[in-house]
Amino acid sequence: LPLPAEDTWASELRTFSIVTDPQIWGLRRYFDRALEMYTFNRESSVLGYAVQRLRSVVIKEADWKVYQDFLLQCVMVEPSTLPWVVDHLHFYKCEDFPLDLDKISKVFNILIKEHGPLNHGSEIAWALWGCLLFERQIDQRNARVLGNMEDPFVALLTLHALELGLIGGIGLEKWCASMTLDGLRDSQWVLSYEANVKGWLKSVNGGDHVLSDDRFAFLKKNGVSFYDRDKVKSHTPRKHSQATGGGGGLGGYPEGHDFLLPDDVPSPDDIPLDLRQH
Repeated sequence: LPLPAEDTWASELRTFSIVTDPQIWGLRRYFDRALEMYTFNRESSVLGYAVQRLRSVVIKEADWKVYQDFLLQCVMVEPSTLPWVVDHLHFYKCEDFPLDLDKISKVFNILIKEHGPLNHGSEIAWALWGCLLFERQIDQRNARVLGNMEDPFVALLTLHALELGLIGGIGLEKWCASMTLDGLRDSQWVLSYEANVKGWLKSVNGGDHVLSDDRFAFLKKNGVSFYDRDKVKSHTPRKHSQATGGGGGLGGYPEGHDFLLPDDVPSPDDIPLDLRQH
């Protein structure tokens, strides 16, 4: 027999209708079904897909509090949904919806606490990006967790948070050890270079180890940077389409429209790790 064109869960979520009055009833049914399907398809991106589908829905402010809780629940159940959830939260923040920043902060800090000791760099990086984006304080107990991580991108995001006063009491010894010529030639090279360019960490034994290396000195002298600290202020969330009703199941798209396109997947451009002028 021929294989199905798409997974059953994807097909159901793609055509799921939440155009109900009140809207919150449809949202509850949608998330309940998505969570149910996730329990039987844990290796698939069920919840990430479910969250992305809702970019075609205009959430009413009266339903926002519950919708926000649904988003945060998805993160707690499946941390890989963080890129999409952070984007949703940022979009509605820009629309002047009232975010529960204390609850958001708690979720981000729980993720750091749980995934830091496991060296889950991606989850930690997105949680840190969320703290930077929403100006949320990172718990003191997570300072040691972060300071022990080896992921250079986690280190840069943490150093940025330190610069902004969002974290304190963090031990920098592990990362300071990379501020050498040897550090520029191993897996920590982006930390060794960028922390120098930004003035976040000093070179071991004084001097400037970056200027002592001809190749990296060329980059520094020409203003090349791999971390854009201004991205926190300039970042724009992905556009959410206005639902007009009378179309697809989620309201506003024609039948058969596959809303989740490849370029909808959050890319590294969504956090300030980039090659640009500093």
